[in-house]
Amino acid sequence: MSFVVSVHHGGRQDKGAAMSEATNEVLVLTALPLEYRAVRGLLLEPKRVDHAGTVFTCGRLRGTSWTVYLAITGAGNDSAAAITERAVSHFRPQAAFFAGIAGSLKPDVFPNDVVVALEVYAYHGGKEDPEGFKVRPRSWETTHLLQQVAMYTDNVTD
Repeated sequence: MSFVVSVHHGGRQDKGAAMSEATNEVLVLTALPLEYRAVRGLLLEPKRVDHAGTVFTCGRLRGTSWTVYLAITGAGNDSAAAITERAVSHFRPQAAFFAGIAGSLKPDVFPNDVVVALEVYAYHGGKEDPEGFKVRPRSWETTHLLQQVAMYTDNVTD
């Protein structure tokens, strides 16, 4: 199973707080039950946590000190965006990931690959005027730290 990982860096910090003071909590969202079950299988002592109508599973990622809040968004960008915003605001994770099987990616992506986005696009933006629809896509770069960790991980062999 391949996982596509795009990251929102939510940073659990108060004004002036250093990044090192952040907690080891992350949000992981999936679209499909298959993806959810794969991630849930990695959690120790999973427990149910309800917030704003969404059922999350909370547990510690096996072999780490990371606490994971996991939920299924279902298909579609609208529900994924709403659940992500609510969860980031409530749990204030250090990072948010969307994990999936990457079924539509290029043939050079193989099962168990991790794909990290260097830039995230909101391609739905635009404006309708008398001349037609004018596209106004927006994009955000991921953090330098995420890019460095992804490149390091890609080049290290055990």
